[in-house]
Formats: sequence, C-alpha cells, structure tokens
Amino acid sequence: MNRHETHRRACITASPAEGAGLRSDRGAILMLTGLLMIVVVGVSLSFFFQNRSHHEQLVRQRAQIHARYCSEYAVSRYGVPTFLSNPEQYETGNASNNWLYPVSAGNIINNDFQDEDDAHAFSFGYDSLKMDLIYDVASGRPFYYLSALGEVSWMDREGDHTVKHRSALALNFNDFSRFMYFSNGEVSPEGNLVTFKAGDEMFGRVHVNGQINISMNCCPVFHGLVTQTAEEINGISEGQIPGIFQGGLIMPFPEIEWPPYDAIEQIKEQRTPGHTYDASVEIVDGPDTYDQPLTTYLKFNGTQYHAAQYWSDSLDADGDTIYHQESGQDWVSKGLPVAEGHELIWVQGVCRLEGMVRGKITVLSSDSMFIMDNIYVQDTDIYSCGQEDNFGMVPLGSPNRIGLASEKDIIVATTLPNGAFNGRFSGPTCGYVDDSNLSSCGQTRKDVVITAALFAVECSFEAEFWKTSALGATWPPPQTRVECPGENNTNHQPVVCAGAPPLQDERGTIWICGSVVQSVRGFVYRNNPGPWGQAWIGYFEKKYRYDDNFISGGPPVWFRVKYSDGTMDITTAMVVPDYDRWLKMRASNLVD
Repeated sequence: MNRHETHRRACITASPAEGAGLRSDRGAILMLTGLLMIVVVGVSLSFFFQNRSHHEQLVRQRAQIHARYCSEYAVSRYGVPTFLSNPEQYETGNASNNWLYPVSAGNIINNDFQDEDDAHAFSFGYDSLKMDLIYDVASGRPFYYLSALGEVSWMDREGDHTVKHRSALALNFNDFSRFMYFSNGEVSPEGNLVTFKAGDEMFGRVHVNGQINISMNCCPVFHGLVTQTAEEINGISEGQIPGIFQGGLIMPFPEIEWPPYDAIEQIKEQRTPGHTYDASVEIVDGPDTYDQPLTTYLKFNGTQYHAAQYWSDSLDADGDTIYHQESGQDWVSKGLPVAEGHELIWVQGVCRLEGMVRGKITVLSSDSMFIMDNIYVQDTDIYSCGQEDNFGMVPLGSPNRIGLASEKDIIVATTLPNGAFNGRFSGPTCGYVDDSNLSSCGQTRKDVVITAALFAVECSFEAEFWKTSALGATWPPPQTRVECPGENNTNHQPVVCAGAPPLQDERGTIWICGSVVQSVRGFVYRNNPGPWGQAWIGYFEKKYRYDDNFISGGPPVWFRVKYSDGTMDITTAMVVPDYDRWLKMRASNLVD
C-alpha cells in the first residue's frame, strides 16, 4: 500500500468519538422535526378550536338577533291587535299582570325569511306577551308598553341551547291637550255663527267638528295644522287658503266624539278622598232638613293649595264676592296629590280658583268653574310685560302642568285682579302686580294670565260679562243662553263702581299659554251694539298660544281623543329593543 492510499483511508475511517458526534446530529434533527410537527399540530388544533368557538359565537349572536325579531314580531302580530281591540280592559287591576293572549310558546313564528340559517336548525317562538302601564317621569303621561319574550333554540355537539330577548312597543292615547284649539261647532252660546277675523293668530293644532268661518274683513293666520269635518271653509275662496292656513289644512277630517262622557267618567275614577269636595251640605233648620249647595274655592301656592267651601254669593261694597264658609270650617292647606295617575282634585259643584302651581294638577268640577285671578305654573314668564312673544309663556322643558276642566263652562270671573270695572285703561301692567291697591273699585290691574289646558264640556270658555260696572248694559241679562245652563253661583246684577264709565267695562288682555277645548265658542268681549245693549264689556284682546310642552305630555289624567266611529286616537310613542335593560336603567334613574 503506498503512502497516498494509506492517507485516503485514514480520512475515510472516523474515530469512535467522531462517529458518536454524527449520530447525535441526526438525533437532534429528528427531535427538531418532531417538535416542529408538534407545533404544527398544536397550531392547527388551536385554529380548529378557535374557529369552532368563533363559529359557535356567531351562531349564538345570530340566535340573539332572531330572538329579538321574534319578540318584535309577537308584539306587532299579536300584542297590538289584541290591545287595540279593547284597551280599557287592560287598565283595571294591576296593570303589570295584564297578559295578552295568545301567550303560548306554541305559537311558532313563520321563519321563511330566515332560510340562510336553516343549517343551524333554529326553532323560533315567543312567550310572556303582556302589557305594562308606566307613567312618564317628566310629564306624568301614561304609556302602555306591549312586550314579548322572543325565544330561539338550537342543538349542536355541546347539546341544546336557548337564547331569549324581550322587546317592547310603547303606545299612548292622544288626549285633547294635543289641540291648541278645539270646538264642537263654531257657533256662539246663542247659536250664531262665530268667525275668525283679521288679527287672529293661532299657533298649534286646531280642529273643528263642523265648519270654520272667516270674517268678510279677512284674514286670520293659522300657523299649525287645521282640520275640520266640513268640506269647505266658509267666507273665503280656495285661492286664499294657503295664506291663511300656513300650517296645512285637511278637510273633511273624521269627527271627534263629543261630549267625551266615557273619558270624563274615567277621569273621575282617579279621584282620591282627600282631594274630593262635596257639592252640598245638609242643613238642619228646626224640623226641616235640606241640602245647601256649596262652592269650593281653591288657592294654589306652589306644591300646596288652600281650600274652603261657602254657600253665599253676595257682593260687598267694592263689587267683589263675599264668601261665607261652612260653619266652623276655616281654610284648609293641603299638598298637591302626587300619586302617579291620581293628580286630580274633584270638585262636585261650583269651583273658584287662582294661584301658582309647581308640579302637576288637574281640577275637574261638575258645575261652572270661575278663574278668580291669574292661574299659572311656576316657571311662567310673568315679567316680560310688553314683549308679546315671551310674556305669559312657559319655557320648553317645564315639568309643570295645569288642567282645568268643567262639565259646564269655564269663566274668567269679574274681579278686580282680572281687570274688571274698566281695567283696560288702568296702566301698563300685564296682570302680575301687587294687589294691595285693589279696593273700592280702584284699579291697577287689567289682564289675566292663564297657563293651563282648558276643557269646557257643556258650553265654553268665556268671560263673566253679565256682572259688570257698565251701567248701559241691558238688564236683566238675555235669556237666550240655553246652551249654558251653568253659570251658577254668580251674581247677575249691575256693579256700582265710582268713576267707572257708564258704557265701558273693558278689561285688557287674556294671556293663555296652553290649550282651549270647548263645546261652543264662548264670548270674552261684548261690543256695542249687542245683546247687552250699548255697553262695551270684557277683554278687548286675547293671546292664545300653545304650550309646546304638551307635545310630550299634557296635564295629568286628561281626556282622551276618540273618533265618532268608536276608534281610539292611539300613536306609537317608542320602540324599546331591549326592554329588560331599559326597565333597569329607568329604575336606577328614578332612584338616583
């Protein structure tokens, strides 16, 4: 073997240590490969389980969406028609237990619109269809929440699954506070046509059961929507309509039921004993016993009011009423009734009232209601005299409400605070000043401020022009007022006031921010010549403005609108997609 061959073999033949190193390298490679395979398998399994979890999450989310659809479908398909078929039946007893039928979960919803989810084998249904009566926190207005529990079930490798979701639809009954002006006919209490004339401006919704009459002198302006049951407007041509009815005109429009006796009786059911006043007192006179009619006088002062009852309506030397209270009874002070749905003072008989209210209150009287002085909510602008756009207005967002309703008529009484006895020429005041100088027919007041919804069922809202210092007025009063059998508890005699002009008793301006609803259109001013002779009596101007706060809710326990065909005027107020969560948030906000 030569030297070169020996060297080549030596290079090929490794030592034992060198062979072991080579085997170790091969093991490391195999181990690394195994680790890589484990990592790959782990990652693959991770992606597999992650995708599976993500898929299950998507399926659950789809199911939750469908559960909401199911609840909304049940409310609209079954809840609303059932409720509207007889809404009154769900207002008795505990409203939270008012279940609407059908409520069985066996009422499976048609799911043809969900074909894309057939692979999940979803089963659709609903349960717990019911109605809750909930009062709005700000306005006190009742809302009827129709809710249902939607249910979606499916099955996968993990077993059976069910998700549930409750949705609700809030409905409310429109009431007469939606109208800035409503009349059951544009005629006077004597039966004569009454017109809107040049200078009249109406802001807000207007409806007339009958026909609107426009004066030949033309032209008033209606800034809100106007509806009437007649097919034509009396006194104008078709070309004049756009300039007069700037907020829109719909005619003929369905007739609204009047008088709303059912609504009135529903209101009376909300009375509470502590705020209900009797119409008479039993008098024992020797062997005789008889009922003496009573008048209830209410003076509001913020969240309180003072009440007294009397049975005489004579006049003192200044021409004001003398109030003889029931024997042994003084003025009684009470807080306003505040229970939800029961903010009502029910006066059986004649009611006289005045004052300032902070909160929500409705006063209903069975006989004539006399406004003796300003009646307004606390945040009324009573300081911007001379600024017609602001004076007597209630700011947006006000939580305060007043409702004044009479089954007969509502009358601005002949009193010195209301500008009687020719107060129109007494000075620049606008109805809110110190009354300390009101004596002996001396006059520093001329206007009256009313921020309320007014509701006169049998007759109208009007001024007490038959009690006047205008000696030229015709006496006795005309006997043609057959539509107004009220006006009880008032003096129908001339009032002698030193210095008052013999043919004048003009009283300035009535400032209203609210709503006026009446059977016929009453008078607040009688001119010369007229049925009251040659006297000028009453309020030379009137400013009727709508309280826009009534859009969100009028006075508490107010009168619902119902059409003559028996249908209720109901609107959708709110859709609540997650009703249970909304209830919790509402409860938390009420507590806070």
